Amino acid sequence: MATDIAESRLIELARGGDGDAFGHLVRRYEADVRRLATGFLGDTSEAEDAGQEVFMKAFKNLGKFRGDSAFSTWIHQITVNHCKDMLRARKRRSWLPWNSREDDQVPDSESLSTSPDEATHEIEARVLLGELLKGLSPDYRAVLLLRESSGLSYMEIAQTLGISQDAVKARLRRARQTALEARRHLKASEGV
Repeated sequence: MATDIAESRLIELARGGDGDAFGHLVRRYEADVRRLATGFLGDTSEAEDAGQEVFMKAFKNLGKFRGDSAFSTWIHQITVNHCKDMLRARKRRSWLPWNSREDDQVPDSESLSTSPDEATHEIEARVLLGELLKGLSPDYRAVLLLRESSGLSYMEIAQTLGISQDAVKARLRRARQTALEARRHLKASEGV
């Protein structure tokens, strides 16, 4: 099967049970789903698991995809909802003492190939970004990640989240303000 097959044809074939067609859709969107899930969850291992679960949900519910929006919008919506569910579950079990994860900040293989200074700077930046994202509500986190990480337009974000474009703009503005305030607070506390 050629990789340049139209997305609508791939969806049609996948609905008919063609695993190869669905595999092409997965390969098209897996990086976006993983990046969005990582931003939401702050843990690459958890994001990998979330990505697999998102695509299993998508395959199971492919018959419900009406085509009113782009497939990418639909898969982003599944990802956001799944990650919100994971955050709620994490919050419910957060009282468990072994839930603290220091290994979330271990550098990946890409950063190991850079110089020690670059790797340290990259790890610090990831930790700061993770802290900033943790401080945002799931709704703010979703709109910020969809815009900044996934590069979706206001209209695509509105469709993904089921809100108006004005609500997207307002949430994005508040998310950025909240993140900037949290960054200032984190930077000020480093100087103490």
